[in-house]
Amino acid sequence: MRAVIRRFDGWLREISDVFEFTSDPKCILRLQFSRAPEALQFPNQIVNTDALVVLLHLWNEHLLPISTGGPNLAWAKTMQREFIYSLGLVGKLLKYDPRYTDVQAVGAETILALSGNQDAGGKLLHHLNFTVWPTRNRLGRFGEFWENLYSYALIWTFNPQSLHSHAFWRLRRTQAWMPTETFIEQFASE
Repeated sequence: MRAVIRRFDGWLREISDVFEFTSDPKCILRLQFSRAPEALQFPNQIVNTDALVVLLHLWNEHLLPISTGGPNLAWAKTMQREFIYSLGLVGKLLKYDPRYTDVQAVGAETILALSGNQDAGGKLLHHLNFTVWPTRNRLGRFGEFWENLYSYALIWTFNPQSLHSHAFWRLRRTQAWMPTETFIEQFASE
């Protein structure tokens, strides 16, 4: 069954144009060009609906597996370090690659920020200066159910030990966004 989910995930990435922007084995992010799903309001800027944005996607095959004892501090620190390192790679890409000149914001939709007993993911995103807010599915709870089922299947496939901290009925989707200029200033420093 895991092989089927891996193939389905690969097919979805392909039709959604989610791509690997580096061959660095320490990178845990993939990217996707998209349009802002709604007006994105930041303290000093508004990004209009349909503006060009880059979406961050976890590169599941590169994520550090959780041991059978569950996540621990060493695992969390390694994942945090790899996430920030990967954001740095994205920042440099946005800064130096002319294909990204018109990108107005960088963002992601995730269940990892508000789903567990602890909101460590949300705290990290806030600490990194992302603006975080709940996601509203166009199809309401029906759409949320199917998105969460797919997310749960991915967790079961790529890192099943983390299911202990992600009860299906508690999954909550959030968005995290940052204007491109701020993202480059924060993550593309030499």
